[in-house]
Amino acid sequence: MISFDYPMLFLIVVLPIFVHFLIRPFQIRQTSVRVSFFNIVAQSFSDKQSLHNIRKRKTIQTSLLIVSWVLFCVALARPVMSGKEIVKNISSKSFYIALDLSGSMNFEDTQSGQTRLDVAKKNIVKFINERKDDYLGLVVFGDSAYLQAPLTNDRESLISLVNQSKVGMAGLSTHLGDAIGLGIKRFRGLKMKERVLVLLTDGNDTGSDIRPIDAAKIARSENIKIYVLGYGDPKTVGENSLDTNTLKEISRLTNGRFYLPSDEKQLEQAFKDISSIEVQEMTRLTFLPKYDLFFIPIVIILLIYLMTILIILIRRFLLQRSANV
Repeated sequence: MISFDYPMLFLIVVLPIFVHFLIRPFQIRQTSVRVSFFNIVAQSFSDKQSLHNIRKRKTIQTSLLIVSWVLFCVALARPVMSGKEIVKNISSKSFYIALDLSGSMNFEDTQSGQTRLDVAKKNIVKFINERKDDYLGLVVFGDSAYLQAPLTNDRESLISLVNQSKVGMAGLSTHLGDAIGLGIKRFRGLKMKERVLVLLTDGNDTGSDIRPIDAAKIARSENIKIYVLGYGDPKTVGENSLDTNTLKEISRLTNGRFYLPSDEKQLEQAFKDISSIEVQEMTRLTFLPKYDLFFIPIVIILLIYLMTILIILIRRFLLQRSANV
């Protein structure tokens, strides 16, 4: 189906008519010589061309101008051809995973003997692979929060960035509030209805610019749900202690959930639980591709004038040849 992006421009087709009648050509009135035998004189100086041929040539030229002008107006109206409708299903959910890279994540106190971070990364990768159609991003935090990967459905690239995350690359402390704040900032302006932040940490806030509870209240006001995974020893005291009360309050304020996995299996189950709660929801989008056709009338105009010039040159050549003979 062919349509026009700017159909109102067809109104300028009649513009030359208004110009012709409203803006008359400049004329000088003066006495001229009237010759009763003008036809004979004209025929003698026109290489045997009759006045009929002269008028015919003028008619052809006028017709070419009219056709060219109409085609030019068609090109200005920008004709487009609609292609086959494309239907695409996209996820209505988006996730940011906030991963703690503080010094305590390097503790080798897991059942497998791996560090807390290695176990966390392994389960995050599984979670990413399960959310096939969702958009996911990665925030890492320590002394501050940093965007490691913006929202994407390129799972391979995201998994690669998860695996490249190392303890200390964001600093050795734990700024929970800054991580939540950055997640909120990255979610703003998105069209997805469901926005989820998965926060994995083994410690407590150690000096964020914004208190974790205050950040959670802002997240609640912007309909961002936060799931908190406290992957550490709740019995630990001091700087590396796990602040379960604050983490529970963060999840409660945002209608999320708090998990306190004590081993690798429970951590894996926590991620599975989040996946089962956050069921994938697809939004159907339709797209109608359009292909520009404005160049076609332009090409036709060029071909018309090229053919006209070619015919004139051939005709002159034949006339000169016949005259020489």
